[in-house]
Amino acid sequence: MKIFSLLFLVFGINIVFAQSIFHYDLNKSESGLLKEIDSLKASIDTFSGVENLNPKEISIAVDFINNLKFGYYFAAALLSENPVLKKVIQSNNYDKLKNLETAQKISLDYEYLEFIKVNNSAIDFSEKCKSEHPELYEEEIKFMELNSGDKVFFYCNNSKYLLKAISEKYKDLDIYLSYSDDYDLKSAYIRYNFDKCFGQLKKDKGHRYNIIDMNNDSSGIKNIIFDKIIYCYSDDLDVIKKLKDNIDKNTTLIVTKVYKTRKEGKIKKVKPNKRKFKKYIARKGFEIIKSKKYDQPVSRLESTYPYKEVITEYYGVRYKLRMKDKTR
Repeated sequence: MKIFSLLFLVFGINIVFAQSIFHYDLNKSESGLLKEIDSLKASIDTFSGVENLNPKEISIAVDFINNLKFGYYFAAALLSENPVLKKVIQSNNYDKLKNLETAQKISLDYEYLEFIKVNNSAIDFSEKCKSEHPELYEEEIKFMELNSGDKVFFYCNNSKYLLKAISEKYKDLDIYLSYSDDYDLKSAYIRYNFDKCFGQLKKDKGHRYNIIDMNNDSSGIKNIIFDKIIYCYSDDLDVIKKLKDNIDKNTTLIVTKVYKTRKEGKIKKVKPNKRKFKKYIARKGFEIIKSKKYDQPVSRLESTYPYKEVITEYYGVRYKLRMKDKTR
């Protein structure tokens, strides 16, 4: 049963519609993708007046252009913030935004092309499809207390590995993955529709993966009540406003709060304040029903060359929240 009166008290009188389920037309052949990639590469603007640059400026400008042309979008975006390159971009009136957008398209085409090649291959990918280090997610998944058949909304960044571990453990999950960036939306759509590993999980376990566009309001998921809403390493609970029609008294919110990180010996931390957090979520109409401290190492590749693997250790608290019972 939906408790509309409480939700409107919590979220105000502004009407916020449910978000749309995203669809992306990808009817392209391998040869068509290669032609499109070549065309996009040719459209990448290079810098004029390179002969007027010093060796350091030339080197970083060449690296930037190469990253753009090979679809290394994140590396190019990060490199574009380098003070030396920013100076070159400004002095050449270079349209950075337009060229980064082209690099995004190249990146997506390469991603799709890779899945086509893998799917057409006769190689057995069953071993490769298994979760890498599933033990890293055991405690996190145990805390979630999912049930086969649950409708689960993910508000997470880099949730691919966690999601694979969950998908292997349960059956018949209706999974909704939310994104607010156009590139992330399309990349996720390609992965969960064309990745051979997730395709096998759909077939063997009966899961459904739905990609949600958080920027496009519609009635796409308006009538769905989620069993679990999962926030991974996020302080932003305002997205609940966009899901007000998808929450009832039986919906559980799992929120991961990070209070300390350690990366290559460097520590960043803030002091945990459970009382402050409790007041914050109470204003939104929720209460803490369970909490547990955690420490979890997460492995990720750096976004710049040589793309080495870096382990970041996260320390914090996982909270389980439910809508407050008005009768008490």
